[in-house]
Amino acid sequence: IGANAGGGVASANVYDPDCFFCNDSTLHGGFGEIGGQAGYNWQFGHAVVGVEGDLNWQSFARTNVVAGNEVTKAKLDAFASLRLRAGLAFDRTLAYLTFGPAWGHANSVSTQFTDDSLTTIFDQAHDHRWHGGIAAGAGIQYMLAPNWAIRGEYLYLDFTDAVNFLVPTTQGRKDYAYSEQIARVG
Repeated sequence: IGANAGGGVASANVYDPDCFFCNDSTLHGGFGEIGGQAGYNWQFGHAVVGVEGDLNWQSFARTNVVAGNEVTKAKLDAFASLRLRAGLAFDRTLAYLTFGPAWGHANSVSTQFTDDSLTTIFDQAHDHRWHGGIAAGAGIQYMLAPNWAIRGEYLYLDFTDAVNFLVPTTQGRKDYAYSEQIARVG
């Protein structure tokens, strides 16, 4: 059982697959992350295998004005994963790889306005849901004392796309795709 904190870079791609407005948007930026994890490891000689789950809060939020009359706000506020870990232990140090399913919570919206004044809303697409995906990474862990360790970890997260209809028109759609790279200590 432990806690972690770190930061990363996220990418939110918002596509217009039907070319209803022909406005695609890509939002990139850094964020902070803090969370907790729990897991269990088994050691066989120098080989270590384990399983670990985590739940984390993050602060990725970006806004982009596209083509003068569309505002896209992308937000990722949480993620969780359930990962297998496998590595090699030498003395007090464990180097490991990790992989498994992940879920990221998005709270994004794309708003089309009637004109460039951005005052009257024409329609909107909302993406407020958990996206499934994968997590893969590597880390190094050092045992400070029995039952106490410190570690550094890199994770790459890639979440499945979600297509949402523009309302109230329902004539177009927005496709939201997210990915992240995270470095953290625990």
